[in-house]
Amino acid sequence: MYEKENWLYRALHGRPIVFSRDINNKYYTLTYGKDVAKGIVAIVGHKMALGEVFHIVGNIPCKWNEILDVYVNVLSNRTGKKPDVYYTEKCTNLELVNAKYQVLYGRYYNRRFDNSKIASIVDTSKWIAPLDGLKHCLEVFLDNPQFLPINWRIEAYIDRAAGVVTPLKEIQTGSGKMSYLCYRYHMEKFYEAIQITRSRMVKNSSKIENEAKE
Repeated sequence: MYEKENWLYRALHGRPIVFSRDINNKYYTLTYGKDVAKGIVAIVGHKMALGEVFHIVGNIPCKWNEILDVYVNVLSNRTGKKPDVYYTEKCTNLELVNAKYQVLYGRYYNRRFDNSKIASIVDTSKWIAPLDGLKHCLEVFLDNPQFLPINWRIEAYIDRAAGVVTPLKEIQTGSGKMSYLCYRYHMEKFYEAIQITRSRMVKNSSKIENEAKE
């Protein structure tokens, strides 16, 4: 599940999914992974594919709010409780240096693609509808949910936007707790100063150790 650590983990731990109105009605073209594989197989070695560019996507774009509805409905059915959704005016990813460009140059645009080339080689009308595929993927994941390490800095930004707090007992490491608290309560400069100091201490320690060996 795409970006599951930033929304699904929260929902399963009783915190609101944060969603922004600025991308709410934008279109995005999702394609089921197996269908993408079918498209790749169809064009490999095909004479019509030589020197050409293909958009291997299905026929049906969907809005982000439709995607959100699928997530909410599946989670409601699985957990017996409808997850809360907190709406912001602007996407919280805009506050993150490594994530804001994905919003500015991706999600702010209606991403609908011309798939006529791939459709001339393989019948894309038989591909699974994107929202059905998304529903299936989420249901399969929920059978055995496994998450990558949570970025507590991002969680802090999201919690701050929604006005909620993650229990510190949920955060397993001391560095994670420190990162979360600093970014949750507007102490970013303090955290950055700690990181700089720590980095200098490590460098000095290594320097002293190397000099001792000499």
